Amino acid sequence: MTLKFVELTDLSVDAIRNIEQNKYTPTASTINSICSAFKITPFELLLPDASVDENLILEINSKLKLCTNDDLRRISKMIDVIRK
Repeated sequence: MTLKFVELTDLSVDAIRNIEQNKYTPTASTINSICSAFKITPFELLLPDASVDENLILEINSKLKLCTNDDLRRISKMIDVIRK
């Protein structure tokens, strides 16, 4: 399976294993390579719920870009509380 994944994504075997074993977080470029190989969007790859409204996520992301680092830390903590 890993070798087929390598062929489809042009990623190295080591890179794929590191992602699989949670040794490092894939970069945006890596995520794009994976999505292109499987003809899916990053939303479909990263979000477990396919019914998530992509437009809403884009809207939230736009708002987050305007936040300070302190704001982002507080928002992250709020999300952690909500997701429990």
